[in-house]
Amino acid sequence: LAIREDLSSVTDMINQIEWLRKQLYDLENILKADAKNNEILNSITAFDKKCRAVEDELFQPVLAEGDSKSFRSPHKLYGKLSVLAGDLSDSVDFAPNKQQREVHAMLKERLIKVKAAFENLTSSDLQTFNELLRQKKMSGLIVPKVS
Repeated sequence: LAIREDLSSVTDMINQIEWLRKQLYDLENILKADAKNNEILNSITAFDKKCRAVEDELFQPVLAEGDSKSFRSPHKLYGKLSVLAGDLSDSVDFAPNKQQREVHAMLKERLIKVKAAFENLTSSDLQTFNELLRQKKMSGLIVPKVS
């Protein structure tokens, strides 16, 4: 149950980042026709890189391409938690062994660090980006609620 909760937390963050990036790309498509929007376009690129950096700790980009059998990048938090959950579901008659508990504890520590980066992204970084948009008399991005 703890691993399922962690997986849900990871997928919620992935979904929220995907929605933020969708808003960024829509805004970029609207603004790129006018050269006077270069400051905002550069900020979109910078904020997208920050989003991507957090997302890449949660989910390997090759999976987003639909290539579930690719070995071009290491598994990230989502994949590792999924494998651990699968291992545990194969032995439901027994309690998790010491190694499985140790792996979960290690992954939990990583999740805490990524959550902190996500919180920074969706509060501080987003607030800075939205302030620029407000100065240009534009609506800001929102972090959609999931779950």
